[in-house]
Amino acid sequence: MEEYCKIVHEDCPDRCTCFKRTYSPTIIIDCGNVNVSYLPLSFNTNFSIEMWFRNSSLKGQLDSTDYLYKVKVIDISYNAVNKITDAFFDNLIFVETTKLNNNELQTLPTNIASINATSISVSGNNFVCDCTNKWFKYWLLEDEHVVADWLEVKCTTVNGENKQIIAVPDSLFICRSEVRFSVNEHVVFPSVIIGSTLFVIVILVALTFAFRENVKVFMFLYFGIHPFDNRLDGKNRYDAALIYSVENKHTASNILKVLGEKYKVADVHMDAVVGMTIFDSMDYLILSSRRALFFISEHELLNPFTMHAWRTAYKHARDTHFDFIILIAKDQNLERSGHIPASLLRFINLRGVISVGTKLFKGHLEYKMPTHRLKNDDETHIELEHVQEDKNVLIYHERDDPYEQLADQEIIPNLNEKGILVKWLICEFQFGTDIRYEIFEIFSRTDRLIFILSRRTLLDSESMFILSSAITQSRLQKGIFLLLYVVEEIDENSRLVNGDLLEFLRQNIYLTHEERHPVEKLYEAIRFEQEIDVNRDDSENSVGDGEHEDMIGNAD
Repeated sequence: MEEYCKIVHEDCPDRCTCFKRTYSPTIIIDCGNVNVSYLPLSFNTNFSIEMWFRNSSLKGQLDSTDYLYKVKVIDISYNAVNKITDAFFDNLIFVETTKLNNNELQTLPTNIASINATSISVSGNNFVCDCTNKWFKYWLLEDEHVVADWLEVKCTTVNGENKQIIAVPDSLFICRSEVRFSVNEHVVFPSVIIGSTLFVIVILVALTFAFRENVKVFMFLYFGIHPFDNRLDGKNRYDAALIYSVENKHTASNILKVLGEKYKVADVHMDAVVGMTIFDSMDYLILSSRRALFFISEHELLNPFTMHAWRTAYKHARDTHFDFIILIAKDQNLERSGHIPASLLRFINLRGVISVGTKLFKGHLEYKMPTHRLKNDDETHIELEHVQEDKNVLIYHERDDPYEQLADQEIIPNLNEKGILVKWLICEFQFGTDIRYEIFEIFSRTDRLIFILSRRTLLDSESMFILSSAITQSRLQKGIFLLLYVVEEIDENSRLVNGDLLEFLRQNIYLTHEERHPVEKLYEAIRFEQEIDVNRDDSENSVGDGEHEDMIGNAD
């Protein structure tokens, strides 16, 4: 039986109790059978969350919160909830169990069918057998292995009968306000005239709309002007940030070739900042750019990293201008995908995508880029803050590690030449004392720790204790702390890779043995001072097995 212990957390709701599971990084918010009428507005943690709110007096509408993407279990059964918004389910990205039974719900958002839960309970609600719930019946029939109580879900028909929803005929799923069209109730001739007129107008509007971009692009290519556009771009570090997954690396490299000579483009893989979380690194590169270029495919729609980047870029575009986002795709029928977010679908319908297969691909792409571009040697962009003289940088590797010369002959001398004094962590400990009593006191006065990780390091208990402590410090300290340099290929499935290290490798940017310029990467991370402040409406802070390789699990 899994054990958990009581903890004190600043965001734990009044009258509720919070626990930490002993053998997994999970926090439980237990508000069952207490008088709590709403979910916490915020809950700050790097762990997964289980929300136990059974019979806790919840009522009214449930809307999204900034921590729902961390929730893996949510139980709000036996309450008085009467409405749940679309955004609530959009943010339940990693939820496994969802219990909504015995509330006052009359309908559910259709995107509940898209969450990745393995168990959902919805019976005991006030569902109505009308046109808005017809889809609900077919969802229950298709996903009976997910909806645990699908046979017990009932709805009330227009005749007032409470029936098992899967047994209600389709003909009874009607809305009272529906008016059935009858040809006999209309005058034929006026209908033909009006219909024909509207058809001609629609055709003319559609043709004008379809070719408007081509007209603009031709004027841009041959006359060098942006007709009808008045786009003002501020000073940023990059002209654009290119977001894609490794499966589309070849296409992305071609896009970089098209833009690389004229524009300063950030690659979310190659230009990721070491030590940052993957999400923070993407946010930084996106918000430091004048444009966000998305290469979108069906695979990208299932990629949590790309979707997080989309939400960040979309929010920034809403706050500034929608020219900020440029969508590139091979498939022009992305809107037909069942996985596409509503915001992305709206953007495609309103702004369109650039197809890599079109003859005017380069022209369309350059037309949407900033008018006044940065050059690679342009000094007007935002630079990283200069390193402070008292910056405390430490380095560590396992004693007698064959990679010791990497630190002695490459990292330390080169960083010293750049004005950064690097000291050995092991020299900071007092001789003869237990490092367990000093480690966090040393870390508290340290700005960066460079940790060289090899397969030999995994076998050394002292080194792994220091690494686990450094990972803990990086979670507690806002900003960058641990600069991990993995100098050999390491099997994440090895029993020697503990949970702290595995989570860090999956969620943070680190150097690998394939990195061609490791010292430059370390130098950039040491100098980095800017803080990311992004209001994440829905994002992911935990990554499932194998997913971290889909985006930027390292800085190679």
